[in-house]
Amino acid sequence: MAELPDGRLDRMIDNGRTPAEGRLWLVGPPVNVGRSWSIIDLDENAVFDFVIDTAGLGSEPAVLYDPKLEPAELRYYPEGLLQAENCEVAAVEIRQVDLNAVLGVVDQVHKKILAAPGAPESLGGLWSNPDRFQPVERAELTVQAHLKTALSVPFPDCSVRTEQIDIPGRLDIEIVGPDLLNEHRIISYVVLELKILRSYRSGDRVTAVSPSETVTWVGDGVDQAYSYRLARGSLESALCCFDMRKTFSGRTCFDHVADKAASLDVRLEVWHLFASAKAYREHQVSEALRRT
Repeated sequence: MAELPDGRLDRMIDNGRTPAEGRLWLVGPPVNVGRSWSIIDLDENAVFDFVIDTAGLGSEPAVLYDPKLEPAELRYYPEGLLQAENCEVAAVEIRQVDLNAVLGVVDQVHKKILAAPGAPESLGGLWSNPDRFQPVERAELTVQAHLKTALSVPFPDCSVRTEQIDIPGRLDIEIVGPDLLNEHRIISYVVLELKILRSYRSGDRVTAVSPSETVTWVGDGVDQAYSYRLARGSLESALCCFDMRKTFSGRTCFDHVADKAASLDVRLEVWHLFASAKAYREHQVSEALRRT
């Protein structure tokens, strides 16, 4: 990163009350502290020049918000502003948040960024040793960072909060925002509990994770998603598993908790993360042949 003058430091930007427009923000996971610089006097091209040349952040994932358009617009650059042609555009429409919409964003992040190591990884890679199927030690935080960035695009009126400590423990992602029926009320819409399923632990030694440990992790995830929803007064909750094990097993990881999750109204979703682009391609071919 280039040398920048000291910017404004805000230590509670996840509270939804920190003015954000007209500034370049530099944040990291969890996004509750950030430093920013004024860009209010710059036009669109000058903003790109400032981020790429002055700040040296052209390869970092970026979100641009333009309130001058009607409707206002958000542009998400998963590979950074240097790759301006790789951009997702969303109109800013004030709308209620629901779990289906949130999980749709997670699904897109998986397809475009997380599914295989060939995807952009400027927020951090997920594999310490893909040949040995070893994830990085804190892979959950990397996934969480990607999701927080992506979820800010379709829900700009909401605050995407992470790593919050409550009585039941530390929750992964919570989405809160205004109630469209009562502008003076803030609602906790969705709580997401994230779990990484592993065949092997990270580290120099290749240590296997037993099937019983995975069963316990998934069971704990259901309990956490339910308890956090109650503690935060959220409308909906889901357990989101990212399966980095050697063998693609689909939803079978939920067989032992499906009934309990249904009783507790906890949604269960799983995405497989492949250790190589070759394995990802082979899976796609296998799925296509299976459907024919």
